[in-house]
Amino acid sequence: MTELAGRVTSLDGISAADDDAVLANGCQHVYHSQSSAIRDAARLFRDSDYHLEHITCLDLRSDEGGGLRLSYQFNVHGTSDRHLLLVDLAPDAHAPTIVDIFRGADWYEREAFDMHGVVIDDHPDLRRLLMPEDYTGHPLLKDFADADPERHIMAAPMSEEDEGDG
Repeated sequence: MTELAGRVTSLDGISAADDDAVLANGCQHVYHSQSSAIRDAARLFRDSDYHLEHITCLDLRSDEGGGLRLSYQFNVHGTSDRHLLLVDLAPDAHAPTIVDIFRGADWYEREAFDMHGVVIDDHPDLRRLLMPEDYTGHPLLKDFADADPERHIMAAPMSEEDEGDG
């Protein structure tokens, strides 16, 4: 374990994932984190000259339970030393913002809200990013059902006849 990885796992609410999780994710370091520890971890990475590569969300709900997972990936320029923080949330849980620590988190957090419904507490502008403001639902949730009966028409492949009209 590197010195930085040791500092990350010394934070309250963060533990190292097993070696299989590290290899499967293609990152050098993988951690399980409580949402309350995200801000402290983000500050540690920023102060160690790491940058935020991405934040994404996964819907891990199934008939057996589960929730949503936020995934925060940090890296350093010049050499690959990726750190992945996995934060499991109950479907209705909130997560804290890190926009004030990494400005680039802004749109990633908005996307997690827009597509999965994750409320990011204290985000400076938490509104839809990809869907219209008045859109109902969160399209990347497993139980999402589109309320627009005509949307399939917009998503259908164009016929050869339609292609010739342009």
